[in-house]
Amino acid sequence: MKLAGTGFCLSVAYFCAFNMGWYEWNANGTAAALSYLASTDIAISPGAQTFVAGMNLGADFNLKPDLMQGIFLASILVMQMGQIWMPKK
Repeated sequence: MKLAGTGFCLSVAYFCAFNMGWYEWNANGTAAALSYLASTDIAISPGAQTFVAGMNLGADFNLKPDLMQGIFLASILVMQMGQIWMPKK
């Protein structure tokens, strides 16, 4: 059961990292499309301009989390794996 639980915890962390990477990649693609529209003299809103300025246009898909995402994933793994592997009292 410990090995099955460990596999589950690691797969949860992997899929969380995958979803975070997919969200960032999708947001970067949206920002690239808005940037293209702005370059063709189509007006985009001030909110869209702020969104484009904060994104990494054209970035590839990446599973590596940033600092806060990494802390979040590590804390999830520590809590889950601690429940599985720490001795019961």
